[in-house]
Amino acid sequence: MEIEYKGSNSVIIATKKTSIVVDPLSEAKSTKSVKVTDRVVVATQPKLLTTDGASLVIDGPGEYEINNISIIGVGADVFGDNTDGNGTVYLIKTGGVSVAITGHVKAPLSEEQLEAIGVVDVAVVPVGGAVTLDASQAAGVVRQLGPKLVIPTFFDGDGLSYEKDLMGLEPFCKALGVQATESIPKWKQKNGLPEALTVVQLDRS
Repeated sequence: MEIEYKGSNSVIIATKKTSIVVDPLSEAKSTKSVKVTDRVVVATQPKLLTTDGASLVIDGPGEYEINNISIIGVGADVFGDNTDGNGTVYLIKTGGVSVAITGHVKAPLSEEQLEAIGVVDVAVVPVGGAVTLDASQAAGVVRQLGPKLVIPTFFDGDGLSYEKDLMGLEPFCKALGVQATESIPKWKQKNGLPEALTVVQLDRS
């Protein structure tokens, strides 16, 4: 498994057989939507969904499986005053690693949500505030999920220009009490999971 950051709230989770595009429609001004031809699309809320060229679209709660990848969607309220409908938190499991995609979820998560999500190895969490979790809220959600590795998204300094001012990565790391690693192009499962909680900053590709 490899995880690549496309900016905004979008990541691509790739295995040898399948690529999963999370939230392919951008919330930023300076990037285009992620191309999804022949890929699985997973959307945490309706406004981030596109079906163009997708081989499979997942846009709500439920249990799904494709090419030995298990995807569990758990219903969640969307952050703030968003009127685009409810959201979905996903747990994507493959190769013995479980990745939680929170999206712009309201914090804190409920006990029912946490039980449905289950064990988390990697958490992909937006941290920039304004229209999503701020540094403190994002750190709280990470503590609830208890991952070994965190990949932050949707923050100032990730190479995009957003409609609203966002926090940088430093306040989130400070709230969590963990320094981010030097930025890398992709996270690769073959490099293993850290023993202690680690924040990995991915370059936007």
